[in-house]
Amino acid sequence: ESLRIMKKLATIQVPCSTSNIGPGFDCIGLALKKYITTEIYVKKGTKKPTITATYIKSSCHTSLQLSQDFQKKGDNEVFITSNTENRIIKAIYQVVNNHCSSKGRDAFEANDDIELRIRNEIPIGVGLGSSGAATITGILIGGLLCETNLSKEMVYKLAYTIEGHPDNVTPSIMGGCTISMADIDYIKPKAEIFDELDILVFVPDTKVSTEDARKALPLKYARSDVIFTIQRCSSLVALLGLPVEDVLQKPKLFQEALGDVIHQQYRAALMPGTPEFLGLGEKLKDDSFFFGTAISGAGPSVLFFYRKGSPNLNDIKKEILECFEKQNKKILESYQLIVDKEGYKIILNK
Repeated sequence: ESLRIMKKLATIQVPCSTSNIGPGFDCIGLALKKYITTEIYVKKGTKKPTITATYIKSSCHTSLQLSQDFQKKGDNEVFITSNTENRIIKAIYQVVNNHCSSKGRDAFEANDDIELRIRNEIPIGVGLGSSGAATITGILIGGLLCETNLSKEMVYKLAYTIEGHPDNVTPSIMGGCTISMADIDYIKPKAEIFDELDILVFVPDTKVSTEDARKALPLKYARSDVIFTIQRCSSLVALLGLPVEDVLQKPKLFQEALGDVIHQQYRAALMPGTPEFLGLGEKLKDDSFFFGTAISGAGPSVLFFYRKGSPNLNDIKKEILECFEKQNKKILESYQLIVDKEGYKIILNK
């Protein structure tokens, strides 16, 4: 009802991401076609601006939807206000308070009411970049409300500052595959190989926070482990820059290039079924369609890379499910996703 007296400002769409991708810890990421989409409505006035947001019920499994700190509003929506710790609203105020001019703040404060209608396809807290996508959404909304033109480079630096690591935000901003160096800069290799692979994502019934996943990592590493991972990360980056026809001839090298001993083995120990899933690589190493496995982000989601057109894919999916079922874990969601090459989109309402 309130939207009838409000003006639609814009629609913002931000893709999800998978990050780390084997040895690329905190630096390599990939944008995938699953989105958080937000419509922004405003009403001008003289009161202090109030931001409200309504989340339209997503198609995700119930346990992967927004739940904490939210109040139900009917069967299909969740209602929040600016008093919550919501990432989108926090990022809006980061821009308003710290990154826009006095003229921009005046533009923001010219709104009595700001209404956000948010439809989220990204499962929450499973290693698919939901927090990064929400932060980027808030930054972009803040820029629009302050009438401040934020370049992609500025969005990148702001998102890194808020999130604390770049690998999950950079692909959602830039699209495609990205390699990031903290808040310094990023590289976007062609990474054409991902166009030729089925990217399968499995979300098991396991809860692991990013904080706990980081605590599981050792404070010191053996030199041999560092060398092992540097060799594979360097090889992976080199493969991502090769013509796709060359990479397709090297499935074993790509499999090996996804290996690491810096983070995955320690995180997998927190996620029943994941060590067995990662162990499928040894069984499938001679399959010319198989290109490797990895944990997505901090987990618990996992990635399976397989060349398109394989007649064995359904049988392999059953084997993947068994890895988790044998540990009494169900797969809540599974997706077959493709790369988003553009990053976020802002569609202004004319």
